[in-house]
Amino acid sequence: MQVVLLHLSDIHIKAHKDPILKKGKDIAACIYSSLPSASHVFIVVSGDVAFSGEDFQYALATDFLREIQAAIQKETSNPVSFIVAPGNHDCNFKQNSGARKMLVKSIEDSDAPEIDSSIIDTCTFIQKPFFEFRRVLEENEAAVDDSLWRSSRFEVEAQILTFECLNISWISNSHETPGYLYFPVDRYKGNQTNDVDIRFLVLHQPLNWFSQSIYRQFREFTRQISDIVISGHEHQGNVGIIDEAESDKSTFVEGGALQGGKNLLDSSFNVVVIDLVHRQFKSTRHSWDGARYVSNEEGSWPEYHNLPAKKNKHFTILESFQGILDDPGAFFKHPGKSYLTLGDIFIYPDLRKVSNGYGCSHSIMYEI
Repeated sequence: MQVVLLHLSDIHIKAHKDPILKKGKDIAACIYSSLPSASHVFIVVSGDVAFSGEDFQYALATDFLREIQAAIQKETSNPVSFIVAPGNHDCNFKQNSGARKMLVKSIEDSDAPEIDSSIIDTCTFIQKPFFEFRRVLEENEAAVDDSLWRSSRFEVEAQILTFECLNISWISNSHETPGYLYFPVDRYKGNQTNDVDIRFLVLHQPLNWFSQSIYRQFREFTRQISDIVISGHEHQGNVGIIDEAESDKSTFVEGGALQGGKNLLDSSFNVVVIDLVHRQFKSTRHSWDGARYVSNEEGSWPEYHNLPAKKNKHFTILESFQGILDDPGAFFKHPGKSYLTLGDIFIYPDLRKVSNGYGCSHSIMYEI
């Protein structure tokens, strides 16, 4: 019993002459060998479907993605579903209003902005063409969606899988710079449930694009609730497992650009296979060699790895007590944040003992 993910990212469809639009069947062919043991196939797109978020670009994207789906369905009788998250190129900045510009600037300048539905509606207005495209493509009326967080639930071989698509690009600007993105984590803390076997988190921009005011909280929250984090944006394919004290082990898969700026010479995508019985996974990066897509060792884990198990948290810390834990015990000032917590000034030494020290001439240090 397996699940296959065809992970595409950064397609950047601009016009009908785009070379990627002729490669649908070539892309689909890369998962044919995995289909005999697959119970469900998911085509996961981690943002930047279009180049400038316009309706005609999504019309081209729909035909392109449907061609991939049809080619796969000819080889299997099992379901082939779409999961799509927005990226910064899925914003139509021709519709960027003065009100949105002011709100985005205000959010960027604040270390604790108050976010309500009216602010979200204004900031996501330029993504309306994307939302309509996704609604039609996914054909999933049961999905729970509020513009920033879309949750899709599937039952595969008696196991529950959910895909949480986060709209990280809701406050994107036409010229992206790292370190300013913000996501209202507190608004979605109730989305953490324990009745799911595997939870995928799909987003476009990775963590290094976030503001320092929310980076740590967002990192801890997303890694705690998800088994696999799927992202794109940086055009570099990669896969791995992160082990840290705050959120235990978590898996990540990063997508390369399906259509970059080198006439497909840098085109790549991932095929992720998940063994539901043994709770293992592998990820293979496929890149264009000028004639077809071939598997590539760089950015791949072709052998199965254990999918880290998440610990169920039966007890939650009250917000009032969390405030006591976060209190640094003194008043500190910083130009980038009005109130500093203990976590802002103290870095826990995430070290693991790897030997007793005898006959060992090297050390291993995990991410800090």
